[in-house]
Amino acid sequence: MTAPACLNAALLGGIPASYGVFITAVSNTGDFPSYTFTAVSIGSNPRPTRRIMLAIVAGNDTDGVVPVDSVTIGGIAASMHVEAWPNLDNQSGFAIWSAIVPTGTTADIVVSASLAPGKAGCRVIVYDTTVSELTPYSTYIDTQEISPASFIMNAIEGSFLLAVTRGPSAVTWTGLTKDYEDEASFTSASISRASTNPSINVTASPSSKYMVGLAWR
Repeated sequence: MTAPACLNAALLGGIPASYGVFITAVSNTGDFPSYTFTAVSIGSNPRPTRRIMLAIVAGNDTDGVVPVDSVTIGGIAASMHVEAWPNLDNQSGFAIWSAIVPTGTTADIVVSASLAPGKAGCRVIVYDTTVSELTPYSTYIDTQEISPASFIMNAIEGSFLLAVTRGPSAVTWTGLTKDYEDEASFTSASISRASTNPSINVTASPSSKYMVGLAWR
């Protein structure tokens, strides 16, 4: 997908408004200690402040072991911002990582686990974003495994909001716009340049797994 011009110069009250654009998604259903996705599209709009955001889905191979503990994008170390992993094996968990990747339109993405491989494989959903702060101002986790998955997201004007979960069947989102859903109903949704509404009630229905999200300006 080609990133729109809004990624270059969107202003809201003199402050850059934050946009995020879904680019692509890649997956590997094998059982490995690390996953390398080669030449993944990261958007056609490289720039010094480009933040590539990854919504990552992975499975636990061992009870209580976090299946993802390092991520690189084009050799650049990414940072983890929010994560939720079930304590049971063979269950999917979710995380959102990001890095500033100023150059290139494709990159190798490497997702690694030092302690155990991902039992259910690994999926990576890629966004090109303009968020300017160093860290998200809010993160959100729903671990109840009760449908619908939900949380109320704080939406500072001009923010980018992103969430990821899985449903037992096709998922309907409210509060955010669905960007991606695969054949196994792993799905992500977002909103760019949030309005002045101070909060957004986000739900994903039906949902059989955890859900994580973040809000970033």
